[in-house]
Amino acid sequence: PGTTHAIKAHDLNPVYASGWYKSTLYYDFYRRGMYREALDVLKVHPAQGLVENQHKYTAVYAELGDLDKAHEHWKKCLEIDPDWSAEKMFHLFHLWNFEESFVVRYMLSIAKAGYSTLPSK
Repeated sequence: PGTTHAIKAHDLNPVYASGWYKSTLYYDFYRRGMYREALDVLKVHPAQGLVENQHKYTAVYAELGDLDKAHEHWKKCLEIDPDWSAEKMFHLFHLWNFEESFVVRYMLSIAKAGYSTLPSK
C-alpha cells in the first residue's frame, strides 16, 4: 500500500517532505481506527502550525474522548484561519479526492467534538 512507500521514502530522506509522510501515516492510522498511533505520528509532524494538523488533532482527540483537547485544537484552526469551518474542511477533502466513506467518518469525528454536521457537496 501507499503507506509502505511513504515509510520507505521517509527512511531514504527523512527531511524532505517529512510532513507528507507523516500525514500519510496519520490518515492511514486514523482510517484503521488506530487513534493513539495516529496521535503519536501527528505529534512529530514537522509543521504543527498548519490548520490541517490542527483539525487532525480535533478529530483524533474526539475519537479518543478528550473533548477539551479537541476544542483546544479547533480553536487553533480558527486562530490560523479565521474563516475555518467544518464545511470548508469537507470541501477540501473532496478537492483532495479522499474517499467519500472516509470523509463521512472524519466529519463524524469532528461532529463528536461539536463542530459539524455533514454538509452537502
